Amino acid sequence: MTKNMNVGLFKNTKQQNNSIVEKTCYNNDSTNCIVYGGLYTFDEVMMYDCLSNQGICPECWHVATKETGKSSSNCTTTRT
Repeated sequence: MTKNMNVGLFKNTKQQNNSIVEKTCYNNDSTNCIVYGGLYTFDEVMMYDCLSNQGICPECWHVATKETGKSSSNCTTTRT
């Protein structure tokens, strides 16, 4: 991904399990979502479904699992 996710309806209150993707923005300022992307609770990211790792991610993307998190933390970049 080349930029932060910014999907859903802005709410400055608690996100709820209501089939609507809801986000908050840094400092409760909706313009910050444009710059920094939306802020989501883990449950909201997962769309309240703990059996899938697709959640609100775009097609062909997914929420990292413990295993993918471990493998990506082992990556190193070598510059020549």
